[in-house]
Amino acid sequence: MSQKNFFDIIDEEGTIFQNKEVFNYTYTPEVVKYRDKQMEQIAWLSHKPIDDFTPLNMEFTGNVATGKTTTVMKYFEIMKAKHGDMIETVLVNCNMNRTEHRIYTKIHEELIGKPSKKNGLNIFDIYDSVISYLIKNNKILLVALDDYDHISSTDLNKTLYSLIRAYENKKHAKICVITITNRRRQLILSPAVHSSLQPREIYFNDYSAEDIYYILRDRCRLGFYDNVISDNVIQHAARLTYHNGDLRSGIRLIYEAGCVAESEGYKKVFKKHLNDIEKQYQQLKR
Repeated sequence: MSQKNFFDIIDEEGTIFQNKEVFNYTYTPEVVKYRDKQMEQIAWLSHKPIDDFTPLNMEFTGNVATGKTTTVMKYFEIMKAKHGDMIETVLVNCNMNRTEHRIYTKIHEELIGKPSKKNGLNIFDIYDSVISYLIKNNKILLVALDDYDHISSTDLNKTLYSLIRAYENKKHAKICVITITNRRRQLILSPAVHSSLQPREIYFNDYSAEDIYYILRDRCRLGFYDNVISDNVIQHAARLTYHNGDLRSGIRLIYEAGCVAESEGYKKVFKKHLNDIEKQYQQLKR
């Protein structure tokens, strides 16, 4: 491919996509569908006056792609909108950040910026910088540890203990910890951590076939222009997604099918595009 053709493709304005962001896993919909019960539970754990009350610790459990991460992002969004500058939120992917040092570095980056050599790079300096920032600015930190069962047992206990007992080391430090897991198994927590954490469990049931269809339909309406993908094709995508048991993969399936359709010069997404991508997924699993 020549350089000119390469950039012609990148700069091409004609597209069947209206907004590709809605197919991204980081996208937070305006309304988190079929999670009213969970949002109500979360609200009750956060309903007291925020100036003298930190939301209770929570644990989100349920199978893969049942809306746990999306719900916590929506919760963060609502709390920041409601309480403004009093709230700081950090979502940590513990599949990528598996140690206490990496977790606190991530929190520091989100709140303050990358830790510098001038301020110290060891875990104690980073932790102290984070807590001092919260106290100085009178902030309440809501931190979610997504896939936290990927943290090693030693680092998990150290991280949780330092987060939930921060108020003992630094007066007025306010932190709410939300742990997210799809394994629903008893993690090995030290007695001190277990007695202090005491998270309220919020369970996320699997989506029904109908739920999946309506969620995918909403994404398609926002992501594609009108008449690009028919209801029959969305229903086909919903059936494939329900069979696979992973809503996230269904959203990705539709997006990649749209990319293939566009690259082949089609103005619509057809079932064959979905089937071709699905076949590739199945081959990768072998």
